[in-house]
Amino acid sequence: MARRYQKGRGVSNGRKGWPPPRGLGYARRGQQGTMMDDRIARVRAHPAYRRLVTTRRRLAWTLSAIMLLAYFGYILLIAFDKPLLATPIGGGVMTVGIPLGFGLILLGVALTAFYVRVANREHDALLAQVLGETADGPDAPPPPPPASRAVPLPVPGRI
Repeated sequence: MARRYQKGRGVSNGRKGWPPPRGLGYARRGQQGTMMDDRIARVRAHPAYRRLVTTRRRLAWTLSAIMLLAYFGYILLIAFDKPLLATPIGGGVMTVGIPLGFGLILLGVALTAFYVRVANREHDALLAQVLGETADGPDAPPPPPPASRAVPLPVPGRI
């Protein structure tokens, strides 16, 4: 079947929804599901996975709400109380608005660092537990350890 361009949908081969995304373990119509489909179903049904999804979602929404409240508060302060932000600090040229804006940036960095810390300590442990318990058999190898964050240095003389 010839491939054609559909406005807003990109290139298509004429069949809706096909080909499926690669690497997700989809089976074509009329075929049995793959082993990957079975493992995905086992992972989704696992109670630790449900707990992982719930805690990760709750943390992400909480941190996002904190950042949005701080940002919109700063913007509303700019809109409705400019003289407060224009108040000089210590008789110099620095005003109250500059440290507040810098503090907003630091808040974003701190919230990101907090999320990464929680994700590395708690979420990765739950994910490893789920993957270990939903392996494809009793002799299945354990999940690989997390990749090292160290970047290998190039060896002199080799290209």
